[in-house]
Amino acid sequence: MKKLLTLLGSVSIVAAASATVVACKNETPKPPPTTPDGKDEIKDLINNLKKDVLTNWNEMIVKPMAPKANFLQNDIQNDNYNFFKKDNLEKVYNISALKTKINEANELLTSSDKKPDDAKTALQDAINEVKGIQTSEPAVKGLKKLEEAIEAFKAIPDATSDLEALAKSIAAAKQFLQDGDKKPTEAKTTLKNAIAAAEAVKEEAAAAEAKITLEKAVDVFNTTPIATPHLEALAQSIKNAKEVLAKGMKKPEDAKTTLKDAITKAIAVNDENEAEVAKTKLEAAIETFHNTKDQENFLFYGPLTESPRKEFRTNINTLLKPSEAMGNLKKAISLSKYSVLLGTLGEKWIDDIKFDWNNAKIEYIKAPFTPNPTPEQEEKEFLANITLGYSTEYKYNDAEEATQTNKIDGTITVAISDNKIWIDTISNVYSTLAANLLTTGDDLVWIDKQDLEKTDQNNLKIDATDIIGNSNKYNATLEAYYKKKIIDDLPQKIVDDYFANSASEVLKNVKPTPNSIINIQKESMNRKNELGAMNLQNVRLTQFFNQGSSDGEIRDVDLEKQKLYLGEINDSEEVPGDWDHKTLADGTMAKNKYLYKDLKEAFDKQKAEHEKIFEESYNEILKPKTSEGEKPNLPKPEHADIAKMKKRVVKHEQITIEGISLKTANGYSQKLNPLPIDLAVAVNKTSDKESSSDGYAFAAYYNGVKHNLDVFHRFYGMRPTDISEQTPWDPKSKNIPRALVFYMTGKPIGEDGKEVGFNIWDYWAKIPADQSFLNKKRTHSDKFTEALNLKTNSDNQSGQNPRQIWTEHLLSKLYGSSSFEFNFKQSTMYTGTYEALNEYKIEDNPKELKPGLVLHGTPSGAFSRQAISFTIKNDLFKIQIGKNWDKNHGNAHNSGDKIYTLIGKWNK
Repeated sequence: MKKLLTLLGSVSIVAAASATVVACKNETPKPPPTTPDGKDEIKDLINNLKKDVLTNWNEMIVKPMAPKANFLQNDIQNDNYNFFKKDNLEKVYNISALKTKINEANELLTSSDKKPDDAKTALQDAINEVKGIQTSEPAVKGLKKLEEAIEAFKAIPDATSDLEALAKSIAAAKQFLQDGDKKPTEAKTTLKNAIAAAEAVKEEAAAAEAKITLEKAVDVFNTTPIATPHLEALAQSIKNAKEVLAKGMKKPEDAKTTLKDAITKAIAVNDENEAEVAKTKLEAAIETFHNTKDQENFLFYGPLTESPRKEFRTNINTLLKPSEAMGNLKKAISLSKYSVLLGTLGEKWIDDIKFDWNNAKIEYIKAPFTPNPTPEQEEKEFLANITLGYSTEYKYNDAEEATQTNKIDGTITVAISDNKIWIDTISNVYSTLAANLLTTGDDLVWIDKQDLEKTDQNNLKIDATDIIGNSNKYNATLEAYYKKKIIDDLPQKIVDDYFANSASEVLKNVKPTPNSIINIQKESMNRKNELGAMNLQNVRLTQFFNQGSSDGEIRDVDLEKQKLYLGEINDSEEVPGDWDHKTLADGTMAKNKYLYKDLKEAFDKQKAEHEKIFEESYNEILKPKTSEGEKPNLPKPEHADIAKMKKRVVKHEQITIEGISLKTANGYSQKLNPLPIDLAVAVNKTSDKESSSDGYAFAAYYNGVKHNLDVFHRFYGMRPTDISEQTPWDPKSKNIPRALVFYMTGKPIGEDGKEVGFNIWDYWAKIPADQSFLNKKRTHSDKFTEALNLKTNSDNQSGQNPRQIWTEHLLSKLYGSSSFEFNFKQSTMYTGTYEALNEYKIEDNPKELKPGLVLHGTPSGAFSRQAISFTIKNDLFKIQIGKNWDKNHGNAHNSGDKIYTLIGKWNK
């Protein structure tokens, strides 16, 4: 695959020519190697692209669009937003309301074939009378007349047979039975029998009498008292609530949802001792529903002629500036970084924003901010909301070079009013909420392990290593925090910070709507940056390349580290002279000198780098989100300890909250646009030592890395190499006993110290030849890596799935990690053919070597000199033992013609 080679490093023409020369010179033909397909790399790149697009969608589209979507009526004269004029909005709303009601009436006629003909004719006449109205005031009057005609039509009984009437009575009786679940068992049984008897009637002649009998049984059932008076009273309140809900179809969706939730909770109460409190809560919900004003929105684009349609589109594009926003998003996504995925698509990899004009809705509210307004106030004051969906699609080429398409969408509500303080305040919420929460050091967004534990209702028991890493446990706990803390507290926080303390009557009586309507989508949860896995200093393997006076070398410190990372962790109580055990911030002890020093070096460097990265993203949030010429809304002054607080952060998360609504003084609901909120996550947000190895973050890294290494060693049954300066070495020999990197039993050991019944050596031996790295050919090192990670199919033992074994006994046992890789790489001057110079064999009696995995090299030559490395990678740390080729022949591990045991079989 051409693009995969671009990603992995393509073989140049020069390299190909050189390969031919070498083959001729050595007279050793090289068989075609197994070329890596790079699908894992492509998959990772695709995931990064998706994350990058979503993050920038929130930053460049969602976040800056919201403050723009607030329009003050007085600005129309200056900016020529004619569609947003009060009279036009009222007209569009009234005509849309009438058109919607006409559609409802037509649907009612179509579905009511059993109504008398004169009733149908009357309703049709009412429809015909109003359907040609195109002006505002007649539309209001026509709507009222049509609503009256619809109610009159509904009140006329269907021309039904006695059997049909009986069927309706049976349905009503079943509903009474369901609602009367708390009635005595005897009463319920009696009504069930009456229903069964009625259902048995199939003849028209008997239906009328059966209906009368059933309705008498229902009356008896309904008047039968419940032995639990509080539950009976609650049942009556539930019935009333359902009736109120059915009649309140013009209430806003948040009000209906809230009352539905209250009814559901009340129905779930079965304890007499809880019923009275439940009844009080339900009646309060009913009262709140009553006090919420009717508020409907209607589709309006369809009935418009082309001229107002064009004006609407122009006004929206001028106000929201979607082309400018999409241009900023394109600039933020690096085409060079994703050239493998986007290269053939160019600038057209992502579409311009498309608005869903046909499904745009409008609502128009008179005097929304004044309790008990006068007719004059109703004519003067208004609030209109236009809700409009928008979306884009972006494309990329996958590993099979097929073009894939992803869609991202959102919804924007444009608020138009003549009330300046309302428009300015809502715009200020959009512009400064995220910044204010950060600058003031609000505990809602500056969080740590203890904060996450408080909302952990699933008892996941999050650990400090989960916070510094990227475990599924952390992600689930963070999501719970969003849903239980952010959703519960943020609406009231907005009211307290932006409305409650205002001197304005318009603002100070604003209340948050109940939180049951707020939602969070998983795709709206983005990690903007993190301290992440520690990049530990590479360990240099013993080298055996013989160039000049170099006969190979063993470096004591590197050898000890090799034994640590590919062997076992020595936590001896015997302290070397230059090393003291370290007590960490959480009270645990760091006993391994090399692990501690490696981690400290990486931590000090990466923590300083992340502090700069977080500082940049923090400052970006504080930047005013305004277009040129607009007056910016500035965030509040910073908390006195903000500099210290920023140093404690290990993750910067962002969540977009949808569905928050505010109630005005007159009982109307104003739905807010999606609100991106930024969170600063620490292990311990009160510690002032988090920038150093004396902090809780470093303690989490040390203990997490140590644990993960232990799990890794147990899984492979690792033992450290026993090579040393005393190990025989003959630079002229092709057999090099000093090259053994580590031993392994190949038998994973569980946490209980017992073997799990799987053998990696046997698994490798049973991999089919067409997939195996043990195929008697020179094989690309990627094939060995696949087998090393148990990814290759095999004639597995006792029906065991190798990858399942790997997941169950390695991945799932790690701290703070949702991924793990153990990779091997053999590299030379060039990629491609020259990464497949070794033949791999499992040998039990190799000459002059230890039993195990033996590598057979090619004849020596400049292009055959090899560098080898093992890489351990998870969400807490990454380390490479060995080196990649860096065009320095002195960096080679061996001259290319050597035979050596890479991994020894441990059978002791």
